[in-house]
Amino acid sequence: MTAAPAPATVLGWTATVPLPPRELSPNARRHWGTKRRVAIAYVTRCLVALREQGIFPPRAPWPRVEIRLAFYVLRVADHDNRVASLKALLDGLVRAGYFAGDDPARLVFAAWPTQTLAPKERCRLELTVTALP
Repeated sequence: MTAAPAPATVLGWTATVPLPPRELSPNARRHWGTKRRVAIAYVTRCLVALREQGIFPPRAPWPRVEIRLAFYVLRVADHDNRVASLKALLDGLVRAGYFAGDDPARLVFAAWPTQTLAPKERCRLELTVTALP
């Protein structure tokens, strides 16, 4: 009699981070220097939030990941604008060593992000990242 194979370990995490500021929207008409400062501050806030939730970069960046996004917002926006406003965050996660890259071969969106209306004090982004084989 053979033993059943051990279930595969799923590597991943779900975290709550702040919503991206309006200045990071692709529709925002800001000076590049202003946008850069806002992006750096936003990524820093998100990385601190991850660490406060006990989520640290793996020893080696995950080579391929799947991402699910759940926005809790005051008003619904176009999905493509929501995703585009996360460029700084995704680049920051790559630089911090959470995953190897954000190109299409390494980063897969599970679906378009969900958007749920929420009061201002409960607005947030829930980010689920799962390592892929």
